Amino acid sequence: MSSQVVCCQHVASFRPGTKYGHPLYLLETFVERDRLRGTVYRAANWVRVGQTQGRTRPDRPEGTWHQAAIKDVYLYPLHRRFRQHLQGQSAPLNPL
Repeated sequence: MSSQVVCCQHVASFRPGTKYGHPLYLLETFVERDRLRGTVYRAANWVRVGQTQGRTRPDRPEGTWHQAAIKDVYLYPLHRRFRQHLQGQSAPLNPL
């Protein structure tokens, strides 16, 4: 499993923008708290930034929320200054 995570990080950092026309600056993943602990992501230097609220969009006819599993949110930056770019600052970015 950990080798798959590293492989995805590597591919994402060297193939930016192939589908949507802009580079990737940050990877995001969700880990179900009830089933997994996120050990592989932490070992690969992903950062846990919080958790979901355990609900999805209100897609039922009566407009109620569907209950889903609570998940931990992990991020992995692909560039040193990913924050500046995501905030709309146009300074050129260098890979990590």
